[in-house]
Amino acid sequence: MKTLSIVTCSMNRTEHLIRCVQAASECSIHIEHIIIDWSSHEPVRADQLPTDNRIRLLRVEGEKYWVSSRAYNFGWSFSTGSHVLKLDADQLVTEDFFYTNDWVQDVLLASDPNVGDNFIKTATGTFFVPLAYLRLVGGCNEYLDEKGWGYEDLDLFARLRGVCSQQPLDVGGLSSIEHSDLERVKYSDTNNLIPTDIQKSCLHSRNHWLARTLIWNTSIKVSTYREEDGRWRADYVPRLPDYFAKKEAVVARKLAIDEVLGIRLDPLNQSNIFAVYHLIMQQSLVRLFRAISLVPRLYARIINIMLRVVIH
Repeated sequence: MKTLSIVTCSMNRTEHLIRCVQAASECSIHIEHIIIDWSSHEPVRADQLPTDNRIRLLRVEGEKYWVSSRAYNFGWSFSTGSHVLKLDADQLVTEDFFYTNDWVQDVLLASDPNVGDNFIKTATGTFFVPLAYLRLVGGCNEYLDEKGWGYEDLDLFARLRGVCSQQPLDVGGLSSIEHSDLERVKYSDTNNLIPTDIQKSCLHSRNHWLARTLIWNTSIKVSTYREEDGRWRADYVPRLPDYFAKKEAVVARKLAIDEVLGIRLDPLNQSNIFAVYHLIMQQSLVRLFRAISLVPRLYARIINIMLRVVIH
């Protein structure tokens, strides 16, 4: 018998999460809704969620940043259904959604710009897939969220297409909660001095480059966790191999300066000379931005000293 598990993960977006879970709770198809509270500043409480014995709330402690790939891999490890619906906390479903999508098939149902012609960008994070296929490809690429953001779903889709067929997701019965890009990146490992749209673009490009360079597979150990008093904490997190970490740092900085200067260069086709040049330029700009940010305070101190001299 085919059964469905819903998995939703969230960090500091409890208002969205409550609406998402409430909508899903009004549906009858799934056997469980696994909710991962990824170290929210204010822990999500069970009494904030609907009274539904299918809901299972788990909290991960000690995480400074939102890491989507690790959060969902952790959630999927508790799934007991034959199929999984990944449902982001900013998505609302109705009963119709489960009938317009034939999720019992052994296929991936997803909104993907690379498959079909009905791509809906806001629905990329929502998809149906057999749990066995998720485990066969090792789940989400946990390298992608180490310092980046975005593209982890498209990377997963590409690897899943190697073990199963993919069909377009029908978004009838699915809607999104409106929010800004800042909501998406503010709990990632990002730089508050850089505009949100630039951060979003360069982090997405960084992950795209890394996914094509270092392909995730089941030979790579995923994060592991231990339970302490009903809460979970990571005791192992995969890190980029030294070679890729050094190269990734150069590419990430080059992508950042490309975005700042409005240049569009493919990091995969550039020589090391260009990479080093962009690295130097980016570091120089960062130092300049920091220096500029100190000018008002320095100017105020100088004026204050001058006034004291005049007064005395």
